[in-house]
Amino acid sequence: MHYLTFPFALVPQENDLRAIALVGAGIAFLIGLLQYRKAQHWKRSEWVALEMERFFADSRVRAGLQMIDWGARQIELYPDRETLEERLVVVSDDEIAEALKGHDERPAYTLKEVAIRDTFDHLLDRLERIDAFVEAKLISTADVRPYLRYWAYHVTLAREDESGNNRLIQLRKFILCYDYSGVQHLFRSLTRPTGLERIGIA
Repeated sequence: MHYLTFPFALVPQENDLRAIALVGAGIAFLIGLLQYRKAQHWKRSEWVALEMERFFADSRVRAGLQMIDWGARQIELYPDRETLEERLVVVSDDEIAEALKGHDERPAYTLKEVAIRDTFDHLLDRLERIDAFVEAKLISTADVRPYLRYWAYHVTLAREDESGNNRLIQLRKFILCYDYSGVQHLFRSLTRPTGLERIGIA
């Protein structure tokens, strides 16, 4: 009498089935993890974009950034006043530099200088808030670099031997004098060369 027989090796063993199941579960977990991270990255990008939109929509932030960018121009220095003519005022590089001098250098300030100082205090407080998000690892420096790097470079790399930079030099001293440590940390991170820049690609 003949019996049908099968090679033992062709019959899946219990250990083999467990291994296959584990591999399948591992692959499913990795796919799920990748999808989760992608969704989290998308949500974080959306949140950063919204936060930056609010940042640049702030009238005092805009005024502070304009004073960083230009040595002399018309600025909306008094955003709470009724008419546009009352809100706008021309400020110069030297006026900004004088306004940002510390109390050890200036016994008192004019109303215009107080408004300039208040504007920069507001801008720097907003930047401190962004650095707090970075420090808490809610976002990364890379997330805000496209929005803020220009301004960080403008302040950090301003040279004392170039004309028209008095306000930027004094702003750096203002940041140090009034201990805006978060702004210092954020600006250092934003101006640090990226990997691609180190090898000359970016």
